[in-house]
Amino acid sequence: MPFVQRAERETKVWKRLRHPNLLPFIGSVALGSPPILYMVSPWMENGDLGCYLKTHADADCALLLAQIISGIEYLHTSIHPIVHGDIKAANVLISETGEACLGDFGLSEVLLDLGDDGAGETNGNSTVWKFAGNPRWQAPELWDDDSRRTIRSDIFAFGRVISR
Repeated sequence: MPFVQRAERETKVWKRLRHPNLLPFIGSVALGSPPILYMVSPWMENGDLGCYLKTHADADCALLLAQIISGIEYLHTSIHPIVHGDIKAANVLISETGEACLGDFGLSEVLLDLGDDGAGETNGNSTVWKFAGNPRWQAPELWDDDSRRTIRSDIFAFGRVISR
């Protein structure tokens, strides 16, 4: 899938999300020739979760995890549930007030019809989407050529964040 189409898909999913524990979408702008699409969000002064925990030994880890799962719950219980697809410490940004915000919706996908297995029907995955992400954070079933990201694989990835 070409970069422009991936960026447009990410923008389409991200711009409709409104939750205190999801990175806010401010807008997008195309610059240059050929144009490159940039997505704009607030600057997160404290960086990602991994960096934050290294510099803030006194951080309330239970509160941070509760904030992350609150954002995930919002995605998974939307009218059309959303699979984030790339939950990992690097995609959890910490605001200047110390709040966790889940970001990077590049692998996210809206489920059209949620099945009993937590997978649901989608518009399909491109090869790039299917094989993207870091295996360290992914459920083992995603290493198989025929598997797709699901609500269950998001929860597995959250478990990897917890064990970090």
